[in-house]
Amino acid sequence: FGTYIAIDEMMIRFFGHSHFTHRVKNKPVKEGYKWFVMVDSKTSYVYNITPDGQTAGNNGRGADE
Repeated sequence: FGTYIAIDEMMIRFFGHSHFTHRVKNKPVKEGYKWFVMVDSKTSYVYNITPDGQTAGNNGRGADE
């Protein structure tokens, strides 16, 4: 990779019913799916995109919590 790698989170808007969505007040996208994205900030090339890992069973907490 290079010097211009960035990891950021993004929300994809969703208005239906799902256990996998997040609600965040005071944001432009108030409800949706959260993703983590690794990009080259100089070229805007996306290297990796990953969902946040929250599942309906554990609400994002680890197995021991």
